Amino acid sequence: MGAGLAEYMARNYQVSVVGVTISAEQQKMAQARCADLDVEIRLQDYRDLHDSFGPHRLRWHV
Repeated sequence: MGAGLAEYMARNYQVSVVGVTISAEQQKMAQARCADLDVEIRLQDYRDLHDSFGPHRLRWHV
């Protein structure tokens, strides 16, 4: 999911989240904002996300 939504989900629902962005600057800012959360921010296009996250998987993009 996008970096902003990753932060929102982790902060409000106490879930582990992988966020993706194509902007290195946005990745840096999101990592700083999410430092205290179980969030990984990846620098990649969401269309290239081929990892398996088990039965509870959600993909949102805007």
